[in-house]
Amino acid sequence: MSDPNDSSRQSRVDGWTERATGQVEPAARIIAGMFDPKLIGPEGALPSQLLRDISARLEVRNIEGQSRGLKVAPIRAT
Repeated sequence: MSDPNDSSRQSRVDGWTERATGQVEPAARIIAGMFDPKLIGPEGALPSQLLRDISARLEVRNIEGQSRGLKVAPIRAT
């Protein structure tokens, strides 16, 4: 039997992840505009699953770069 708190906890994590994705998106655009990388690989102190979730959300947004209408490089958590 599943714990009813699990869905509430997952809902809060999903909400946090969506907000974090919105905060990281401008940074990805700036990185793309300044460095034109082949790949953006976010790293940090977050658990790897959260980094992968944020990266996946950014990937489907199809973000345009700062200049020339170029797309942002693929974003993949390492």
